[in-house]
Amino acid sequence: MPTENTTKSQVEAYRFGMRRLELAVSSGQSYRRTVGGPRHGLSLLVGLAIAVLALAGFAVYGFIKPAPSIGSATVLIDSDTGGTYVLRDGRLYSSMNLASALLAAGQASSTSGSSGASGGKPETKSVNASTLSGMAKGQLLGITGAPDDIPSESTLLAPTWSVCDVSAVDPSLAPSSPPTVKTTAIVGEKVVAASEVGNVATLVTGDAGKTTYVLWDGKRSRIQQSDRAATLALGTDAQTPRPVSLALLNATPEGAPFTEPQIPGAGEAVSWSSSLTVGSVFTVQLSTGTAEYVVLADGVQRITPLYLDLIRASTPSSGSVPSLPPSTLSAAPVTKHPLDVSDFPSTPPTFFTSAQAPVICLSWSGGSDANSYSVYPTTALPLPPKASAVPAPPGSPVGTADAVYVAPGHGEVMGQVTGAQPASTGALFLLTSQGVKYPVVSAQALGYLGLGKTIQPASPGLLNVLPTGPTLDPAVAAAYFGLGPAN
Repeated sequence: MPTENTTKSQVEAYRFGMRRLELAVSSGQSYRRTVGGPRHGLSLLVGLAIAVLALAGFAVYGFIKPAPSIGSATVLIDSDTGGTYVLRDGRLYSSMNLASALLAAGQASSTSGSSGASGGKPETKSVNASTLSGMAKGQLLGITGAPDDIPSESTLLAPTWSVCDVSAVDPSLAPSSPPTVKTTAIVGEKVVAASEVGNVATLVTGDAGKTTYVLWDGKRSRIQQSDRAATLALGTDAQTPRPVSLALLNATPEGAPFTEPQIPGAGEAVSWSSSLTVGSVFTVQLSTGTAEYVVLADGVQRITPLYLDLIRASTPSSGSVPSLPPSTLSAAPVTKHPLDVSDFPSTPPTFFTSAQAPVICLSWSGGSDANSYSVYPTTALPLPPKASAVPAPPGSPVGTADAVYVAPGHGEVMGQVTGAQPASTGALFLLTSQGVKYPVVSAQALGYLGLGKTIQPASPGLLNVLPTGPTLDPAVAAAYFGLGPAN
């Protein structure tokens, strides 16, 4: 069958049909007088407008926030990786941590005598990786184990401490097995004041009963369980000492031991009474109530009922305590050499066992007097809600807390003191939110870290509870530069 040639009309009809199909797909209409009508033109104009606006936006953003400029910064932080660097003489030195970078940059600036050598914190900037990529690189420098989480002056904590022991019995062991003891140090949180504690006490031991103490009134007083006079007077004769940590014991200020009193000239006669001798005790009924007294060589001394019991328990006597008329008391001179009864309870304290209160805490409110300490038994750690302490690093020495709580993002700068002297005069330490204290060699080194305006006091006993990190020494941090200590 012979083929027929396609006519021009057929080709135009085919093209017309295809255009209508394309138009229907693109615009939803199968017929329009002008194929490239206003809808396509409008789309083109809108697209061009969006492109122009986008380009203008990028231009404005680049003007407002240009690529990071290093300027005079000597400590750089890679915003992409968190790495820290020291910039010196156009070369970029990678640092082990932020503390090392600040110390090394501060040391380099102070030693070189540059215009920025003010002894303060080196200028620090955060830049992206592309800004650092083209710089010449130096060696790794710094102090191994130094911190990255350095607090600022605005995030330093109050000088309040709690050191707490938690006793727990392992159910897999025999009921007679001693409880395990874990110590937690809590820094910068609210503490229980001495006035809130009351007359409570706990009989404790830190060496399986070889040495025993009574924790009471913010201190520890040694007591020998073989001393019948002291144990009978206090009521500890039938108690079992509770195990506590060396951390808690060493942090608690030590008071005078509980022992039977030594009265010079006991048993000798006195000139103002024929019925009393040195060492005798008696009571007098006054308008305010019953008053207790002890006879000394040169006169009488008023004592507490509990101290009267201690003297009676340590001195052979028979019968009840004599009650004398006020006239006898008025005839007796007042001693000029009284017994020291300040470190003995005025009334019998209430003792708590670990079963009654599994937690025992020492709190310090930051003062230099004895009333700034309190010791109390309780049932739970005084941590903020949902807070958890950070475990101490492995290998921490005996006497260190098992865990430390410092509020995240906070810390403390401390000066070791043993009395009321200024904190800035003692050895300096930086405590971070990881619960580790770092010795700091000088106030100038603190300045390199942006700190030093606020230094809180801390006793050696409290400081020893905290795990210790490496010493923060600018000369060590900048050792690769070959720089000695700054003048």
